[in-house]
Amino acid sequence: KGLSEATLASYSQDLIRYQKFMLDNGRRSISETDAALILKHMIALRAAGLGARSRARHLVSIRGMYRFALNEKFIGHDPASLVDLPKTTLRLPDVLSVDDVSRLLSAPDPAKPTGARDAAMLELLYAAGLRVSELVNLKLQNVNLEAGFVRVHGKGSKERIVPIGAHAKEKIEYYLGHPRQ
Repeated sequence: KGLSEATLASYSQDLIRYQKFMLDNGRRSISETDAALILKHMIALRAAGLGARSRARHLVSIRGMYRFALNEKFIGHDPASLVDLPKTTLRLPDVLSVDDVSRLLSAPDPAKPTGARDAAMLELLYAAGLRVSELVNLKLQNVNLEAGFVRVHGKGSKERIVPIGAHAKEKIEYYLGHPRQ
């Protein structure tokens, strides 16, 4: 499905935790489980202090396992499909003020090779709205300064083309035109 290593590791840990819960409740196989046991597990997660988003991810992991088991004919029905996801609220991201952004973008010293690099990276990150992971994995051949865009590979291995502004273009050209260590 194009999931990241971190997501796969999280899903794996969720399923290990669910398996332990099953065993603690006398269930040796997923064919011995039902929606009530899954709900009981979700309640136990809440009692353990997990937030709604974390509990929702746990349920997504469990649903995926049951869907796979059903498709492979290991089980005859999917009890997880009867369990609703926990309600989560929309959370707006924190944003920097205009002054904070200005200070951040002017912090690197372009006279130093690392400063020129940092200035180019920060300006590109800000101007194109890139994720940090997209920036650090960006290859030079995916930067088209003439046309003013970058081609990035984001979450789920999805590719997108993002325009860059004049300031980012200037900082990148400056960095590429000066000696680096």
